[in-house]
Amino acid sequence: MGRRLRRCGTIAALCVAIAAAGAFAAAAAVTRSRAAAVAGATLLRHSDLPGFTQGANPITAQERQENTAENRCDGGVPDSAAWSLAQSPGFQQAKASSGQSVAVSSEAAVMPSTALVARALAAITGPRGVGCLASSLRSELRASLPTGQTLRSIATARLPSVVTGADTAFRDRFTVIIAVKQGKSSVNVPLFADAIGFSYGQVGVSLTVQTVLETPSTALEHTLAGVLLARARAAVG
Repeated sequence: MGRRLRRCGTIAALCVAIAAAGAFAAAAAVTRSRAAAVAGATLLRHSDLPGFTQGANPITAQERQENTAENRCDGGVPDSAAWSLAQSPGFQQAKASSGQSVAVSSEAAVMPSTALVARALAAITGPRGVGCLASSLRSELRASLPTGQTLRSIATARLPSVVTGADTAFRDRFTVIIAVKQGKSSVNVPLFADAIGFSYGQVGVSLTVQTVLETPSTALEHTLAGVLLARARAAVG
């Protein structure tokens, strides 16, 4: 359910999209006819990220295939089960002088029932969830890194949630080390991808923040997660 790696235009093109479950207030039921409007209204907008540039971020056929493979691995809920799946544009801020960059995106999936949202949460937070996603990331990077770049390692960690007001929420971090060849030597470049997820009723919401060189800002993640939760509540009613 809205959980896959995405290319967002950084050095190793990393993104993670996750949806989880657990808003604290009871949500109204969403009908299929309202699903697309609810999903679209929940997403981040350019005005939420002043100073960032906006770029196209479509859901590709390759990403759908990767999502299917990940769900076979961990027993989760495929995108095809959603009534509507929407993704925001990609937002990026780069510092040319230091090589640092930040990329942000969001996704919302409206499911036919809260039971499917709960099943998605169980798969994502279960014993195979993070490992399956890391395996998918490893395969994608090895196949797509340009000449002169080599995958060194991928480490995962579950961090304290930044979603305030949700009964259940989580944040996973993927730390990737890429060796970049420079002349006769190479430099290890750290990349970080934080996957933040929660849900409200039938709506699974995900926030991805990825950075190069420095870890993502917890303050930024807390702010953006709050915006997403407020929009999900308003859209569902």
